[in-house]
Amino acid sequence: MSKKVLILTAILLVFSACELQAAAINSNWIGGSRGDWETASNWNPAIVPENGADTFYVTINGGADGVWVGLWQENHTISQLDCNGTVELANSEWGLSTLTVLNGITNHGNFEIENLYIDANIVNTNGATIIFDEEHAHEDQFKGNLTNNVGGTIKVEDSLNFEHDGILDNAGTINLNVAGKLYGGAVSELFNRGTLNLRGGICTSFRFLNDVNGIITGPGTIVVGDKVNDKFENTGTIYPNGALACISVTDVNNQGNIEITTASSVTFFGNLINKSGATIRIQGGNLAAPTIKQSTGAIFEGFGGIAGDILIDPNGIIKLTGPTNIVGDVTVEHNAVLEISDGQTLITGHTTNNGEILVVNGKVVFQGGYSGSGIVQKD
Repeated sequence: MSKKVLILTAILLVFSACELQAAAINSNWIGGSRGDWETASNWNPAIVPENGADTFYVTINGGADGVWVGLWQENHTISQLDCNGTVELANSEWGLSTLTVLNGITNHGNFEIENLYIDANIVNTNGATIIFDEEHAHEDQFKGNLTNNVGGTIKVEDSLNFEHDGILDNAGTINLNVAGKLYGGAVSELFNRGTLNLRGGICTSFRFLNDVNGIITGPGTIVVGDKVNDKFENTGTIYPNGALACISVTDVNNQGNIEITTASSVTFFGNLINKSGATIRIQGGNLAAPTIKQSTGAIFEGFGGIAGDILIDPNGIIKLTGPTNIVGDVTVEHNAVLEISDGQTLITGHTTNNGEILVVNGKVVFQGGYSGSGIVQKD
């Protein structure tokens, strides 16, 4: 055997030995109800989970009584984390520890994250709950995508901050408590197919889609983007149940339902476009936007307070069925109809009527002036 062959064989043997030493380790928590991540005896096998030559697939089962696992300002990287029962991961001291999970976290029980930076995709399964607790001064509290499956619950007790590319896909329930803040980064997305309960909290995202099965209920604040390419679309239901503010620099496209009951209000800081097939119903509440555009084939009906200029597209119709105050200008385009019945409608801005204003058992007061074609009065 030549010298070159011997050298090559030796190199191959070294690499083979390294491959044999590297392992995928299934690591299980055995540290009882309270312990530290960095203590080897808290794990089976007795090795602190930390990817290196070996990779770690970690399972923490807290059972009904629960476990608390602390990270002492140490950063850790593992391949996978599965949580069952009641599990709390927390930073053990002042400061911020980072847990990076390359293949993501799956929660099957009650999972609480306290003062800890998570770099991972998280999936919350049916019947499971994730609690984000404590106020964090760090912008990048969470980096990754958060998926809340049908039947899952996410509770934001204080602040949850998304890194720049975070996507939140909610098919379950998200509860933002009165101090709850859900912050999105520069290109974050929130896709709501379940229920978003604001409860006085703040939800920020740079692209926000309330899907056909999505429900947004307030009171609270939604902040969407600060650039013209950002988006806020509603194809589900917005039910404020209090004062709901939707702050957006872009137009808000309603392709679903907006239901505003007594003692409730929705304020859009961007123009509101009620698309064909969509519905806005006001039952004694208040609706505000710089401009409210009523498209052909859309439904807009009810009574209450309306703040903003109203534009009814050709062949569009708005039906006001009770005492209503409109603070703004009203424009009724060709073949469009503004129908007023069973009460007085006061319009403080100028009314331009190129279509028809139909008054049935009601009264309209043009406080800001009137121009255009005639008014049809029926008793």
